[in-house]
Amino acid sequence: MEDLTKSKDVVNFMEQSKDQVDWNNKIDDVKRANGGQYPSFWYVDIVTSRLVDKVLGPGSSEIRITGA
Repeated sequence: MEDLTKSKDVVNFMEQSKDQVDWNNKIDDVKRANGGQYPSFWYVDIVTSRLVDKVLGPGSSEIRITGA
């Protein structure tokens, strides 16, 4: 079982994501384990590493705005 308060475990946990919905659910799990907040290492280890693009494919980290 991963310790979702430790960087290495969170990276491994996120790498197991199957799709965008799973990725988002895993983010919720990580935040829950860290008192409802992103852990301090999140930006460096997840965002700047572009892990989501590596796991879910190029462009997955891009912000998309859609209208209703």
